[in-house]
Amino acid sequence: MSVDLEFDYNEATAAMDKFSQEDINELRSWTQKLDKSKYVPKDLSDKQLVLFYNACYGDMDKTKACIEKYYSCRKNGPELFDNRILKTDELKQSAEVLCYQ
Repeated sequence: MSVDLEFDYNEATAAMDKFSQEDINELRSWTQKLDKSKYVPKDLSDKQLVLFYNACYGDMDKTKACIEKYYSCRKNGPELFDNRILKTDELKQSAEVLCYQ
């Protein structure tokens, strides 16, 4: 599930307030050891990991929880990520709730 993200990894990490390549390596190792029931792909790229890491301000526990929740949502609510044309009232209401949480 590794995707090519259009940003320079070295530039992005240099601009971050808190960054540790060791933390990214630890996250990669952690994803490899996860139970299959967690839905987290084992082939996340460094770019993907650094996006989660930066979004959680370098807090490893929060980053791990964020990764698990994101992929759990993708698994359990694919309509939120695919075919984003919100035609039904139920989907529109769900999107509005997610925007305000």
